[in-house]
Amino acid sequence: MFTIQLHTKLTGTTVEALNQKLYDLGWNQKEHSQPIRNRDYYAYQFQNFFNNLDGCAEKLGKLDYANGERLTLTGDEDRDCTYDECLQRYGYEMQENQLCLDISYDRGDKESMIACALFIAGNEQHIDWIKDGQELLDKASLTLDPDGQEVLERLEKVEEAPELLPEDERTDRSIQGGVFKAKYWGTAPDNCVHIIFGAVETATFLKDRQYKDDDYNSIYRCDDGIAVMMVTQIPFGQQGVAVAKEAFSMANSLGVQENPYYFIHSVWKNAFALPESQKELKEIAATFNQSYTFAELEERFRTVEKELLQAHPTHLRPMYRATKSPVNRWSYSHGSQGSAVGLLNCLFQAMWKEDKKAAKAVVDSIVKIVLA
Repeated sequence: MFTIQLHTKLTGTTVEALNQKLYDLGWNQKEHSQPIRNRDYYAYQFQNFFNNLDGCAEKLGKLDYANGERLTLTGDEDRDCTYDECLQRYGYEMQENQLCLDISYDRGDKESMIACALFIAGNEQHIDWIKDGQELLDKASLTLDPDGQEVLERLEKVEEAPELLPEDERTDRSIQGGVFKAKYWGTAPDNCVHIIFGAVETATFLKDRQYKDDDYNSIYRCDDGIAVMMVTQIPFGQQGVAVAKEAFSMANSLGVQENPYYFIHSVWKNAFALPESQKELKEIAATFNQSYTFAELEERFRTVEKELLQAHPTHLRPMYRATKSPVNRWSYSHGSQGSAVGLLNCLFQAMWKEDKKAAKAVVDSIVKIVLA
């Protein structure tokens, strides 16, 4: 964001006069409205808007909104809000004596950018600092004369290097991968996220803590570019199921796109047993069709099947029955089906619904291995 910050107290001029200079230099007032905004501007836009309900908000059809905001600002006291109360809540939008122009990508018209550059070159005495001045020149394809270029470089705000944390307090970069790589909303490498256990109450992204000021710390990414999400360990029993469901709900709100049954099993393994009734399994299987493509269903089916082969000796492996119905083809002879076998049944049903022939081919390719 290109920025010009004027001095807090101006000498020999006013914000109105400096705005007029920008208009004269070509600032696109129709596109960007008033360039430099002072305290009077923000008092009108915020304080006056919330207090003068009949004169402002009602005309805009925002009477209830404005009145609600006013009461929030005053702590539910039925009085006019003050400028300082507005500043405390909306400070990031109320930067006095400042001009901001979005020049990222193809934003920002060339005329306004040129007006800003010429304004800087001719009004150094009124300017405290600028940000992204050279980027402005590059976007506008503009070259200033040597004196103007020197002014621009002199006013450019130099960001101080953020202070690092002591080495033993920084995030351990040895964390690579996790207990599960979950499907995530986004494009590669952000189409999946590593799940690990951490000392957290609910699902949250791991931060790469390197700096004392947390604003400089970014989301931690493994060497493969994939972010890491932390979830809590869960207690045994019904309480653990509730904790796992809550953690999935938060992970889902953060962008995880896995089916809840598959996610919970993949992270906490046999945290719950799926029901064995055909009706309930059909309902759960339908949620898998909503979550995955056929290829994704097959990938997860083979993952669970491989897990069962590795976890159980031959005589305890689940049995497969090629029944007419696709429901409950997999089962244990020694007890309930658990979450792994339950998932096999649900994933198979979901594949069967998508493509019966392809689903049969997937099962035929692994039945010999499972029964070996």
